[in-house]
Amino acid sequence: MNVLAANPESIDIELRRRACLAVCWNLVGSNLYNYLKRKHIQFLFLSCIATNISLESTGRDAFFCECWPRLVEDAVNHAGPDCFGETTKWNFENNVGRVTDIDSVLANLSAS
Repeated sequence: MNVLAANPESIDIELRRRACLAVCWNLVGSNLYNYLKRKHIQFLFLSCIATNISLESTGRDAFFCECWPRLVEDAVNHAGPDCFGETTKWNFENNVGRVTDIDSVLANLSAS
């Protein structure tokens, strides 16, 4: 599936953040944070171009905000050598959250 073809639906909430801002600073106390808590939404699916720069810090911040970040492996890329992307993936698998792919996300959403 082409990530660019996966447009948000009218009921979807899309969070766009500026680079270098921690999610907790944008999330805690915000309307989005309150919505996530009110609806008991715990999982955040993360995609990004500079995975090792901004997405990893977002995932860590989301984890500490009691959310469960999911790195969507085939909807990300990294800046620098491939080892940087592998390190971010390892950090998600072992410390911050989990790693998944677009097909798994869509299959689980279809099943629910």
